Amino acid sequence: KWPWQVGIVANNVLYCGGSIIAARWILTAADCLRNSHQMFVTYASVEADDRRKIVSIKNTTTPPAYTPTSWLNDIALFELEEPIHFDDTASPVCIPNDNATIPDYAKGVATGFGRTNDRNAGSPVYASTLQETSFPILPEEECG
Repeated sequence: KWPWQVGIVANNVLYCGGSIIAARWILTAADCLRNSHQMFVTYASVEADDRRKIVSIKNTTTPPAYTPTSWLNDIALFELEEPIHFDDTASPVCIPNDNATIPDYAKGVATGFGRTNDRNAGSPVYASTLQETSFPILPEEECG
């Protein structure tokens, strides 16, 4: 259902998600970066512990203005060591072109293997299967 969804794994824990944007590129949040040489991407599965399709991360890029203490500029690109081979279980996310008009309050969908307990609850607990939720896409003037 969501063939562009990837899981980001470090120290054998899937702790973040991302989207395939090209065969060697993943779009994710900058706060998903970890100082670990054991980081990799898993894809083509809705199970967090499925490691049948994995690829190592070659390089990461974040905006110069990103700071870990702010949500501003919280975006990153991961370049992969090997390309993802596209099929019905793995393909790039659908990104609208520059001229696309998205109607106010259109349905948006967010997916991920995110944390399922409160950030103040101690050790993180992550979803074991891919989660999804829908939300209205607000007009730009309402976003601040």
